[in-house]
Amino acid sequence: MSQTKDFRRANGSGRIYKANGVYYLQYRLDGKRKSVTLKSPDGKRISKLREAEKAARKYLEPLHSIKEIETREEYLEQKAELQKLKAKTTITLESAIELALQKKHRGNNVPGMG
Repeated sequence: MSQTKDFRRANGSGRIYKANGVYYLQYRLDGKRKSVTLKSPDGKRISKLREAEKAARKYLEPLHSIKEIETREEYLEQKAELQKLKAKTTITLESAIELALQKKHRGNNVPGMG
């Protein structure tokens, strides 16, 4: 099994290696080592390094997003924060009309407003 020189990748992004002309991704998940054949979107095995790096990023992306929220409590905390942010950015129709009426340049172009 021939392997090419490993390049330093970001922590948590696995290891890409080539064997028999095909690139593979080796990574750890829950302390266990996993290895997958990297394939293009059309299902063909990848034999070019750039394509392999792109496929590896795409493959690992969902795994990283799952790890970000590990517990239900963290999920509920993040959901509460998002709801607070949404409440801050929500505007009532009455407030929107008030703001529109305050802008003089808008009242000249819209019939019935100014």
